[in-house]
Amino acid sequence: MLPDESRLLTGARDLVREMSGAGPATFQGKLDVLDTLLSELQLRADTAFYVRHFSEGLRLAETGAAYAGLPTMAGTLPPALDPALATETMWQHIESLRRCLEEIVRVLGPRERAARDSISPYLQQVVDWENRFYARHHASPSAAVEAPDPYTSENLQRYFRGKFPEWTNLEVTGIRVLVGGFSKRTVMVDLRDDVHGTRSIVMRVELPSQFRFWEGDQIDNEFPILQLMLEKGMPIAKPLWLETDKRHIGFRFLVSEKGVGENVGNHLGLRGGASQELVDDVIQWLVRLHDTRVDPNDPCVQHTYLDRWAHHKTLTESVAARIEYWIEHLRQRQVRPSPLTIRIIEWLRDNVPVCDERPVPVHGDFGLHNMLVTGDRVTCILDWEYLVFGDPAEDLVPFFFHMAAMMSREEILARYEKLGGRRIDEYRLRYFDVVYRLKYVLTCENALRMFAQHTEADPGLCQLGFKYAYAGLASVNEKIAQAEAAKSSR
Repeated sequence: MLPDESRLLTGARDLVREMSGAGPATFQGKLDVLDTLLSELQLRADTAFYVRHFSEGLRLAETGAAYAGLPTMAGTLPPALDPALATETMWQHIESLRRCLEEIVRVLGPRERAARDSISPYLQQVVDWENRFYARHHASPSAAVEAPDPYTSENLQRYFRGKFPEWTNLEVTGIRVLVGGFSKRTVMVDLRDDVHGTRSIVMRVELPSQFRFWEGDQIDNEFPILQLMLEKGMPIAKPLWLETDKRHIGFRFLVSEKGVGENVGNHLGLRGGASQELVDDVIQWLVRLHDTRVDPNDPCVQHTYLDRWAHHKTLTESVAARIEYWIEHLRQRQVRPSPLTIRIIEWLRDNVPVCDERPVPVHGDFGLHNMLVTGDRVTCILDWEYLVFGDPAEDLVPFFFHMAAMMSREEILARYEKLGGRRIDEYRLRYFDVVYRLKYVLTCENALRMFAQHTEADPGLCQLGFKYAYAGLASVNEKIAQAEAAKSSR
């Protein structure tokens, strides 16, 4: 679901009001999001693109219907779009066309192996057609925006004094809402009291249910996972307590100690260079994570979403279940029909790697952007809400992307194996290149749906949905082709 013009304008006006009292750093972040909203409105004024896009898609639909043995599109769709139509009406017709192409891709996907010469080029053309829509909105990503209050000194001071009356003369001396991330709000709180002196703690604040992406976004899932991985020796800021009473600040949250060190990366990679010693330490922690043994009967597993992933015996079984989970996630979130998405799903379903190795803990977003470091050592790994038991390739593929400025994937794999990591064959890695694209489209489409449906949604979701999609999806055809080549050479 795409937000309409009225929703975009409302979001833009909300940002203008917020910027009137914002500091310099926040002001620039909000300007970047405002530029996204206004650019989208300007793009929609160019109806010629939609006319052309519909015409190209209609030709693909007629060709695909013949391949798939489905009824012709004639009579179900207009032969062309009138440039004078309202944008919303054009989109309705394009959405109907996408549904037709979605069904065609769904039918042709399982047949691709038997008739690759004729079907594969057509499926690639369908993916390219949808990517031309995403390419139109593509630009360099910019920073996410800060969350607005309710994180005031008065609110938090009242909460801490009530919960811990023994912390005499407690004062909240500083509050900082960290920029970045849409799964939770991260709030740094500086405290001073007679028991602990001066210290900083971190609040991970849960968003309302309509703005959660994955199961781990619930704090009662994340808190025991942090406890579990700390117990297993991973470098994690100690979780302190879980607050499930929303009455205090309007949201549930968990509290942990502040991790030691500084962040040296973002989701696009490193900010500057890193020593070989630091890179080796990062990779060594990834090896240790993948070597960690977890008892499926551990209460921290049984009482969280991890329980559904803890009982698969082989990677083949685990990966197949993961694909079906994402498909169900797509259905539950009512992500709009997409031939590109169905193309990815059907290919992934039909090509699950055969591997009888056991599933291992997988972080889900492993990289320097989710770490604190001191000198040449990792001192804290952050953001464990995506942890599952699965294929280590699921961690390595995004790690290749985060480290691309420093090392090739071949160099990373060599270091991973030298430091004790298991050998992962090329096909499994290439398969997860395609999986990564599915997660990309689900995240971006979820963001647009949430912004379109909820007036209180962060406008930064719109930026995530419009600006990031093409970066992950432009190479879908290439990644599928590379995976098929790796599979054939197994």
